[in-house]
Amino acid sequence: MNFVCKAGIFIFCISIFAGCAVNRTEEILNPNTAGGSYFKDMIDNVSFENMELPQNFEKSFPKSELILNGVVIFKYEYLTRQIADNVSNFSFDNNSLIFVKNNLLITGEKYCESIQLHNDVYYLKLSSGFIMTIKGSDINVYSVKNCGKIFSLKRKYRGVTFRFPYIIQYGEKQFVINKVGSQKPFLSGGLKTQIRGMHYSDGYIYFHDEKDRIIPLLLIITASGQASGKFLKPYHLNGKIDSSQFYKDSLLIESETGFKKFSLNSGEINLEKTLTMDNKSDVAKDDCRIIPENGILCGRKVHIFNQQRFINTGDAEKVLVSGDKLISLNNRLLNITYMDKKRYIKEISLNSPDINLCRSGSFYFFRDIDYKIKKVDSVSYSADITKSIPDNCTGAYRFDNGSFYSKSGKEVMSVATKVSESKTHIMFLRKIGKDYYYFFKKK
Repeated sequence: MNFVCKAGIFIFCISIFAGCAVNRTEEILNPNTAGGSYFKDMIDNVSFENMELPQNFEKSFPKSELILNGVVIFKYEYLTRQIADNVSNFSFDNNSLIFVKNNLLITGEKYCESIQLHNDVYYLKLSSGFIMTIKGSDINVYSVKNCGKIFSLKRKYRGVTFRFPYIIQYGEKQFVINKVGSQKPFLSGGLKTQIRGMHYSDGYIYFHDEKDRIIPLLLIITASGQASGKFLKPYHLNGKIDSSQFYKDSLLIESETGFKKFSLNSGEINLEKTLTMDNKSDVAKDDCRIIPENGILCGRKVHIFNQQRFINTGDAEKVLVSGDKLISLNNRLLNITYMDKKRYIKEISLNSPDINLCRSGSFYFFRDIDYKIKKVDSVSYSADITKSIPDNCTGAYRFDNGSFYSKSGKEVMSVATKVSESKTHIMFLRKIGKDYYYFFKKK
């Protein structure tokens, strides 16, 4: 049975059906939290207790020639761990992670480590233990619990979203919603305005239309499975909206007045956070985009809404923020960054640059231990990073005990501190910001 509900600006058709499912089907389609529990344990149970601190490194003098000829670095940064390589896509939901590698859907479950995909996919979404993929006109749903494909559907419209149990498709002014497991439309119809986006959250369907309104629809479902819908008052977004993205119980938008995050709660839309780039320095403001569930990616940096800080992500193709964790896909490497606090991360560089000082005009120049060229004012000794050392930079300055000396023996500049020594070498420390650089000189 079909009926049409006309309510001012809306024209909405609801297809009602009641189905009888066998117990086996109900069991397959029950929501579950399966999906990536192995990776969840790896992500959540990482230990930071045994990480070496700079002060502890200083207590014992290294003996390895490789280290003595190199630089030991303790960078004060957020810890990043590699989860997997050769990854083409990933999805994260409720602390569960799945990803695609070599046409295998890697689940991380002991009873279902992977599911074979016959084609590469460009859309991947995990929701309540179910995974939707899109390739061309084919929409497929996989169950981690059942370790295989359980449902297929032909794509009808350009826009497709998934949040269990609903597959939502929309294009122009029309849409259709299917429940996983049924070819019959659960809801179908249209608006009088073009649909820019749709989303399901906690019993409500949310529309974003061309007039930049968020229109909630309350789903009313009887015990027998019959459905109807009730439109609620639209929420008008202020200003021109450049892009928007629904995620879980939130809506993120980019507008002419900045970036905003809204909460979706029982049909109500409430503004949570606003972010403008006007006062942000060293940020690619013209290259910003929304990322789920709580951030903005600008060039190489992610801004976290609730923490008001930027995280460097490199050249990541896909980024997701969940709580204090940032998951990124960068050059087919799947990484996780722990953003709860910065820690000292130990690195070893096998080459130590020659720290030689020269002077050009009123500035000193030298290649620092971090390989960056420093330009130092000879009066204030304030330093800046520059691209190159001038050709007319001259002078023979001797390095001794962490300082540079002129030919006359006058100390010109101190750049490092003597930490300890062995029979053959001296250990020096140079601090750059909060980072520690230990290098060694023969006696």
